[in-house]
Amino acid sequence: MDGDRTMPHTLMIFPAALGGARSLALGVASCEERRPMETEAGLLQDLAGDLAFALDALETETRTRQAEEALRVSEDRFRRLAEHSLVGIVLIQNDLYRYVNPAFATMFGYDHPRDIIDRLGPLDLAAPESRGIVAVNVEKRVLGQLRASRYQYRGVRRDGRIIDVEEHGARTVHAQR
Repeated sequence: MDGDRTMPHTLMIFPAALGGARSLALGVASCEERRPMETEAGLLQDLAGDLAFALDALETETRTRQAEEALRVSEDRFRRLAEHSLVGIVLIQNDLYRYVNPAFATMFGYDHPRDIIDRLGPLDLAAPESRGIVAVNVEKRVLGQLRASRYQYRGVRRDGRIIDVEEHGARTVHAQR
């Protein structure tokens, strides 16, 4: 009864660490009863390490894509909210308005936000008698001395008319600045 005879097998396990406390094991079975040569074992151990590295890289790439998508969705929500808001919303960086919504542009007499963005800063739209208070509040937020502020000042519209402005400002990080 040769057909009932069991062939000797060899099973070799090659562990490899994944990121964190996780690991994987590469199992290699052979129909022969023999120990692997040292070079074979080394190559199989390297393969297990390479597989672990590839799996970590795929997982990291997946997490990065998910984070990028979540950020895109969040930015889209913010933009839709800001673009349709009835109050002025701005982002100031390096003493210039980097973002203003249509309500802010209209409040100061401009046809479109692009007329202000990267061209004007807070002091440009403050009346001369209010530039001091505006400069102090912006500087304190930039330096982290104030997380948020609320103050009133006199603003200057594009046509030169003076308007009363109440500002609620908060410090935030945008584009790592």
